[in-house]
Amino acid sequence: METIGDLVWSVLTDMAFTQLGGGHWRRVSRYSVDRRTRDAETRRPSSAGGRGLDVFVQIIEGRVADPAALRRQMQRWVDELRPQAVGFLGSTNGITPDGVAIFVARFESAEAAQANSNRPEQGAWWADTETCFAGPVTFWETTDVDLLRGGGSDAAGFVQVMKGSASDRAVIAELDAVFSAHAPTWRPDVIGRLRAWTSPTDYVEVMYFTSEAEARANERRDPPAELADHFDAYQASMSDVTYLDLPEPVLVPG
Repeated sequence: METIGDLVWSVLTDMAFTQLGGGHWRRVSRYSVDRRTRDAETRRPSSAGGRGLDVFVQIIEGRVADPAALRRQMQRWVDELRPQAVGFLGSTNGITPDGVAIFVARFESAEAAQANSNRPEQGAWWADTETCFAGPVTFWETTDVDLLRGGGSDAAGFVQVMKGSASDRAVIAELDAVFSAHAPTWRPDVIGRLRAWTSPTDYVEVMYFTSEAEARANERRDPPAELADHFDAYQASMSDVTYLDLPEPVLVPG
C-alpha cells in the first residue's frame, strides 16, 4: 500500500447487511493496522501522547427517529448486556441537539468485540435498537487508536466528537505530544482524548471535557507559544472536519 509508505493496512467496506429490526442498510468499514509499522512511519513511539494499550474501537453513527426510545435502549444495554460483555473497556454514547446519535465502544481486542457481537442477546438488542433510527446507520471498526490525556474519561460532563481527514499524520503526532505537555495548565478542562483512525487518513476523535461551559471558555484562551508554532502545519494537514456535540453524554465504564 502506498498511502503512508509501507504501512500495512486493510480496509473492508461491506454494504451487504440489511435486516435487524427496521430493515435499514448498515455500512460497515473495518480497518486494521500493523502498529509497529504505523509508529515508525509517523516517527513516534507507540506510547506517544499516552498511547500504550491495545484498544479495538467500534463506532456507530446514525440519525435518530425516536430519541427517547434510543435512550431507553442504551440503558437497557447497560443493565442487561454489559455485565456479560467480555473484554469491554467502556463506551461513550449520546445524541446531538440536532438528532444524530453516536456510540463509541472500546474493547480489549477485535476478538472480544466479535464475541460480544455474536451473543444472541446482543443481536436481539440491536434489532430493537435499529428501529430507533431514521435511516442508514454507519459502523466503523478499527485497531488504529490514539489514546491521549489518558484516553476516554468517565468523569466528562461534555463530549465533542470530530470527524475529518489528515494528510500528514506525523504533523498530528507532533502536535499531540506538545498539546499533552501543555494541557494540564492551558486546557485543564480537557480530561481525555481518543482518536480512532478509520482509514490511513480518516479519523473520528472524541474529546472529553469537564463541562461545556469550561470548554467554551478555555477554547478562547491563547495557546502557549510552543503550541501555536505547530498550528499552521496542523491546520494545513486537516480537512473536511465536522463536529458532533454531546451535551449529555452517556459514559459507561468497563
